[in-house]
Amino acid sequence: MKIRRIFYLAVIFVFCLTLLISCGKPPPPDTFDESANTYLDGLPVQGDWGGYEWVVLKKENGRWLCITKDIIELRKFHDSEESVSWADSDLRAYLNGEFLERCFGMPGDGDRERVNPVKNSNEGIIFQNGNISIGSAATEDYVFLLSYEEAEEYFPSAAARAAKYNGQAQNWWLRSPGNYLNEFANVDSIGQVCYSESNIHTERLGVRPAIWRFHAPESEE
Repeated sequence: MKIRRIFYLAVIFVFCLTLLISCGKPPPPDTFDESANTYLDGLPVQGDWGGYEWVVLKKENGRWLCITKDIIELRKFHDSEESVSWADSDLRAYLNGEFLERCFGMPGDGDRERVNPVKNSNEGIIFQNGNISIGSAATEDYVFLLSYEEAEEYFPSAAARAAKYNGQAQNWWLRSPGNYLNEFANVDSIGQVCYSESNIHTERLGVRPAIWRFHAPESEE
């Protein structure tokens, strides 16, 4: 009887130890099938993640910076009539709440664990006309919009930046503040980065979520 009790305690101990070790491990990397890969102006397109295809903009330290290949919906940046930054916007709250859970599951789910939180800089812009847009404090985001700098840096051309919604070319939001109060930067229908004429309260522009996604150790890239 005593031997059996010791055996059961040993089994329970091993199980608990295995569980603790597994909790500390990163999620298994995504598979990357080069033979099945497609490209957008030289940028690899991967999917299906959360029901969408994603363009890989950058690979860094075992992570991929990805953005949806297409505009997923048209949405206001903020609903109520008040001046806001990206940090306080309804669009940020939606992407890091309802959208994140719908596409990648709840905390602890395998797919959700591959989405890395990132600290985003949200600085203002000094324009050629002398205007200065007011930025905001840095934010920690699981899902975010690109800044105007990221949109210009990571796409090789305006054609690669251009995106469609239901087959029609549309403007899509960036998280950088625009040239005037209550306006935010966006990418227009031909892929040019614009800094005005997009009111956050009245206009429903395209949404292209971006994420940093765990892939594989740097040595395996």
